[in-house]
Amino acid sequence: MEFMLEAGLLEWKRELFVIIVLISTIYWLITGIFNETTERQIHMKQRLYFLLGLSLFYICWGSPLYGIAHFMFSVHMLHMSLLYFLVTPLLLAGIPLHLYKVHKKFQFISKVWSKLTAPTISIVFFNGLFILYHIPIVMDTVMTTSWMYYGFHILLALASFCVWQPIVGSFLQNKLPYNKRKRYALVNTLVLLPACLLLFFSTIQYRIFTDYTAQSNMLEVCFGQNVDLNVLLGWKVLTPITDQRIGGAVMLILHKVSFLVGDRIQVQSPVIHNNKLETT
Repeated sequence: MEFMLEAGLLEWKRELFVIIVLISTIYWLITGIFNETTERQIHMKQRLYFLLGLSLFYICWGSPLYGIAHFMFSVHMLHMSLLYFLVTPLLLAGIPLHLYKVHKKFQFISKVWSKLTAPTISIVFFNGLFILYHIPIVMDTVMTTSWMYYGFHILLALASFCVWQPIVGSFLQNKLPYNKRKRYALVNTLVLLPACLLLFFSTIQYRIFTDYTAQSNMLEVCFGQNVDLNVLLGWKVLTPITDQRIGGAVMLILHKVSFLVGDRIQVQSPVIHNNKLETT
């Protein structure tokens, strides 16, 4: 990995760390003020969930994991799974109930969000994007085109918040009761399962992990720099097919684990009756 160190691909991003610390500090202060000025308290565990979510977000985008994820497909799947299977529910679980009242002031956004977080729509929205992203020809194109790369990640982030709202979201009426959450998790797993199986059995490879020119273009998009192709030639840990299969296993395992985690980080959520906000 010496060439990756020399090229700066395994650096910890200090600027992002500062931003995460600032967001964490502001969040801690605001939630502390809520606890002092309102009757409805924000549990300490909610605050810790949010901070853990921010920490994992930094690991995904600001640690050496981000660099390695662009050379190994299995690590890429670890990166994506942490981002959209664990970071999102942790952040959602840490959002205070008080923000529901703020949210309701923006009627258009509230209506759109309510539609997007409906169980059926959210399942199709997120899993459709996630599966589409990992079709080889799509991923090769997205990862080597700057605006598509960042645009797709923004869409995936939005879709992941939508798909997790019915399970751990602390606001809106689309939060599901316990028995329906189990069914919702099962449907999500079944929808994503074909993509996992495809990674296990398909022999179609991703050019960005096997073709050095494509990989160089990807690095220029994701890191803003070129890497000598001669250096890339010598860095292989696993065969592409083995790497791909491990990636499929990582995605399947973390997807299952994420729903177990989601079930454990439930917070008190509001229900609407006659236009009045109540909690359950």
